[in-house]
Amino acid sequence: MILHFSLIQRNQAGSSPAMEFMGFKSCMEFLIVYGLLITAFVSDRHVSIAAYMKRSLTAITHYFDIWHLKKKIRKVLSKLSKEKGCECIAEWIKPCENHLYWSATTTFSGNGLVIWAKFRSFMSHIINKHSRLSDPLFNNCFHGVIRPRKWLKAGMYWD
Repeated sequence: MILHFSLIQRNQAGSSPAMEFMGFKSCMEFLIVYGLLITAFVSDRHVSIAAYMKRSLTAITHYFDIWHLKKKIRKVLSKLSKEKGCECIAEWIKPCENHLYWSATTTFSGNGLVIWAKFRSFMSHIINKHSRLSDPLFNNCFHGVIRPRKWLKAGMYWD
């Protein structure tokens, strides 16, 4: 259902990111003035929108669309896996994306701290550690046996 939309021309904003922000701001102002109670908002990782939500729309919970987060993870890890000596990262890209999705979709409360604790546990997964994890919000994995793979070693780093 489309509640409202705003048409912004490039000459009004100067750039595509500025157009997106102007459209967002215009729509949000219209909906709020109209009297719509907005409790949550999902967006891509647009920096200006995130800053505006944090600064001006503090009563609205702001979430990032998981598809955009997965896309960024794939981009960063793919680039790293092409570096000399980092080829082993390629095998962990899809599991990392899946783990992000699992972290968000199994946290029914929407508690960002728990989602983050679950996602950070992936750093233990890649070294084959699945219990007594460092974060008390999520310190034990729920999965069963994991198929054999090339585990990384704790403390590995690349120059």
